[in-house]
Amino acid sequence: MYESRIISSTHDRRVGTDQSQVLASMQRHWVLVLVLTLLGAVAGLLLTNAQPTTYQAESRVFLSSNAAFDPTGMRTYVNDPSRFVEEQAEVMTSTPVLEGAIESGAPADSVLELRKQLEVVPADESDIVTVRASSVSEAAAIAMVDEIVQAYRTHVSAGVAATMEKIDDVVRPDRLQFARREAALFGDGVSLAEPAAAEQTSSLLRNAALLGLVGLMCSIGLSLLRDRVAAGTRSAPGPAVAERPLPERPDAGARTTAPGRRRTLPPPAGAVRQRDDELSPEAS
Repeated sequence: MYESRIISSTHDRRVGTDQSQVLASMQRHWVLVLVLTLLGAVAGLLLTNAQPTTYQAESRVFLSSNAAFDPTGMRTYVNDPSRFVEEQAEVMTSTPVLEGAIESGAPADSVLELRKQLEVVPADESDIVTVRASSVSEAAAIAMVDEIVQAYRTHVSAGVAATMEKIDDVVRPDRLQFARREAALFGDGVSLAEPAAAEQTSSLLRNAALLGLVGLMCSIGLSLLRDRVAAGTRSAPGPAVAERPLPERPDAGARTTAPGRRRTLPPPAGAVRQRDDELSPEAS
């Protein structure tokens, strides 16, 4: 516990020191920080102006039921309303529904293209599904949403009709009347669908803010790099000067033949004869 507190306090001090260094570096190089941030924001504005205008159409679809169609009233499983709404949102983006929307006039060449421009969002605690579509044309965006909602209603109606055909000959007449009443109440699965409305979507401020933030981060990195380079230059040692060894003083009677080596000269010839005479027996 004590060691963890020490590590935590050390980490906090280090983080505080790093933040103070960053702020001090930004203050020293405030011109660089300001220029790069403004350049990033201007680049975001120019990028937004270069892009085509985009329109987004939206419609809210109110489902007529929070459970699947059950003509006999003999459901044996527990219904989950939230899951049912999520499943209906998936049905709206399914291939049969999108193919029906394209056949009815949705401005798209393929199911994949239409699905990329489409966004279907189920509500969390209600039986509402929001359908959105984006396009460079306002009319095209509205047509996508309207045709998808209509194709979904047609798809659900066909499913209800197919279910009624299956049970027509297998249930009792009293149960058949109940099933027909349930089919009429369920309908096409939609109690209300708002007409699609489109508005222009602008990402001007978002792009300017994002690229301005990128410019700010780059300026902070350059400021810290310049401070480190300057600190390294000031603390770098100068060029090393090689120490020259002191010359040795030669002894008397010695001659230097090579660096670090000396040769002793032989004594004079007279001194050798005198020493031999002193050592001979006749002299004694």
